Amino acid sequence: MDPGLATDTTSVQIDNMAFVGLTYLDEVAVKLYPGMAESWDVSEDGTDLHLPSGPGDPWVKYDGTEVVQVMDCQETPAPRMLTAHDFEYGIKRAVAPETASDYAYVLGFAIQGANEYNAGEATADDVGVKAIDDYTLEVKFLENVAYNTNIIGLWTARAVPKWLIEGDDCTDARGDKWTETGFFQGTARTP
Repeated sequence: MDPGLATDTTSVQIDNMAFVGLTYLDEVAVKLYPGMAESWDVSEDGTDLHLPSGPGDPWVKYDGTEVVQVMDCQETPAPRMLTAHDFEYGIKRAVAPETASDYAYVLGFAIQGANEYNAGEATADDVGVKAIDDYTLEVKFLENVAYNTNIIGLWTARAVPKWLIEGDDCTDARGDKWTETGFFQGTARTP
């Protein structure tokens, strides 16, 4: 269930249903569509990608009877909304050496600094992924190749809930157990 750790086809299929990527490849039509990103802008040299998205997509979970929005820590609860920061965290977590993702290499051969961070030779700040604001993600690629926009939509590049994994003001850190029943979070939009 953890996008950073999924390796088999069953796990990847479940992750594709529970987490929406920035882009979405329709395998039948062999066409790339926007996922959580509403669009993307590629720099002139093809190595810098800006993926703007819009507000309005909440984190959700199954409460035993229905899918419900996850509420934040405010005095007046409001839904926790998916942001570009969640994608930045998910990508950097997938290539972190301590995560030991079997598919970190896929992000590593495309995203600047990802291989070096995965090898323990750089820090997360050196990985070419940055949330510019809540709704814009910038990704810096190693070279201008056609598959960059596909790679950024793979399951290993999905947003994951940092506030649930590491904890915050009102949520205990679940660490590797964040995908267990009762805690698992997904995204509401479907491609």
